[in-house]
Amino acid sequence: MLGGGTGTAYGDWTNVWSDEFNGTNIDLSKWTFDIGNGSGGWGNNELEYYTSRTNNAYVTNGLLHIRAQRETTNGFFYTSARMKTQGIFSKTYGWIEFRAKLPQGAGFWPALWMLGTNIVS
Repeated sequence: MLGGGTGTAYGDWTNVWSDEFNGTNIDLSKWTFDIGNGSGGWGNNELEYYTSRTNNAYVTNGLLHIRAQRETTNGFFYTSARMKTQGIFSKTYGWIEFRAKLPQGAGFWPALWMLGTNIVS
């Protein structure tokens, strides 16, 4: 869960946004995708090409799955997904939380980031 539109309070904080991934698709009113490999100024020279394809990012049983796959596309040998709320949602104060199961092992660098709206500058 990431924050929440339910108005639930936690101490003095109010839940401000949520996505419980209850449907069968990623809610594009809440999420957008970076496509490519950072040539537009983002990224950290990752080896994968980011897509919005359902074999890289999908929802099942109330869970968001982001999969890296070994496949060749656009000159890269791996694909994955990079999702964000940039340009869709921002909030100065509120309660944001998430649950995540992240892979472990050599070569993995999973990340969940909370960045300001001024990230591009």
